[in-house]
Amino acid sequence: MKIGDFGLAGVLNAEGVFETSASLGNLIYMAPEIKKDSLASKKSDIYSLGIIWFEIFSDFESISERYREIQNLKMNTKDAAGWSKNLWSLLMSMLDENPSERPSAERILAVLQAKGDY
Repeated sequence: MKIGDFGLAGVLNAEGVFETSASLGNLIYMAPEIKKDSLASKKSDIYSLGIIWFEIFSDFESISERYREIQNLKMNTKDAAGWSKNLWSLLMSMLDENPSERPSAERILAVLQAKGDY
C-alpha cells in the first residue's frame, strides 16, 4: 500500500530537490530546511515520517500534550521513556537537523529488519 498527498506534489531537480516559493503543508511535520530555504528533498520526507512515527507509537492524553511532546522531540529535550534504545536512536536520526545525516528509507527498513528488539 502507498499513500500520497498529491496536493503537495512537485518535480525534483537533478539533485533530488524540490524548490517551492511557498511553504506548503502542516508546520508540525515540516522539516527545518523547508521552513528555512523552501527546499524539500526525500530526506525532508524522512523528517516528516519521524514525526508521524513518534505520534503513532506515543500515547497522548490531549491535543495540547501531543503538540508539546512533538515540540520537545524537535528541540531534543524529550526523553526516551517507553522506547527501546535502538528505536529511539533510529527516530532521532530521522529528525536530524542536517538532511544529509538522516537515513534513507532503505536504511530505515534495513535497520528495522535487522533488529528484533523493538
